Amino acid sequence: MTMPTININGTAQHVLVQKYTQARIAVQNALDSMYEASPHGRDYQTMARGAYSDAAKEHAERVQSLRSIIREIETLELHCAGLLDEQL
Repeated sequence: MTMPTININGTAQHVLVQKYTQARIAVQNALDSMYEASPHGRDYQTMARGAYSDAAKEHAERVQSLRSIIREIETLELHCAGLLDEQL
């Protein structure tokens, strides 16, 4: 992942941290909404066999994608805050 460099000609460190924090929270809210929208077997009972398990698998893949995005944003956020190297 390409990380921004904090410098006097660029965006201020606190602004970058703030923007990545806002982005992370927004994606976390989307993830929370996805958990609430989990498929339920009753919604697939009149469909072909395996429809619910297909829907559950697809839902899990969407959840995993959001989790991956959150991890990437957290990495950017920690880097901009100057905390990433301290954790390694």
